[in-house]
Amino acid sequence: TNWRYIERDLDIFIDFLQGAMKD
Repeated sequence: TNWRYIERDLDIFIDFLQGAMKD
């Protein structure tokens, strides 16, 4: 497993969650 890709996916996922919570 490549942690770099996992970290990037987590960043995108967290960003998505924060955007959803704002609305």
